[in-house]
Amino acid sequence: MTMSRRTVIWAWTGLVLLMPVVTWWLVGDVSEDPVRFTDYMLRPFDLTTAQQSTAGWAGLALMVLAMMALSWGTRQGSTRRSDLGVVAPLLLAGVYVGFTHRVMTAGVVGANIGGSILFLTGLLLVPALSFCSFCIWLVVRSRRRDSDRVTRPT
Repeated sequence: MTMSRRTVIWAWTGLVLLMPVVTWWLVGDVSEDPVRFTDYMLRPFDLTTAQQSTAGWAGLALMVLAMMALSWGTRQGSTRRSDLGVVAPLLLAGVYVGFTHRVMTAGVVGANIGGSILFLTGLLLVPALSFCSFCIWLVVRSRRRDSDRVTRPT
């Protein structure tokens, strides 16, 4: 039984969407020690520790399942090596988004300068990584079409 290309795309999509959640969970709360006057750039999600843990473990389990599906697809030839090149910038963007969210929602005394810097950097970095992924996809797609023309008899 071979894995369909649609299943491979769903597995990659799952990895990309779960990366910020798992990163957010792994980083954890980076707030300063609780003091009387804690300021927030953004208020954190109103989640209990158990809910955060559940979201993190569930995301991690789903990521492992997606990676197992991709590994199985690689053995069968359904997953192409070039897929990782297309998705890698999006995975890096997901790590950046998850980390930035934790820093921006940290409780601090005074201004959250680190959160502001990460936010402003992310305004450039995340679209740049997305554009990079799109460009790699265009190159891979054109090379695949060229190789199909060469191998197909006319």
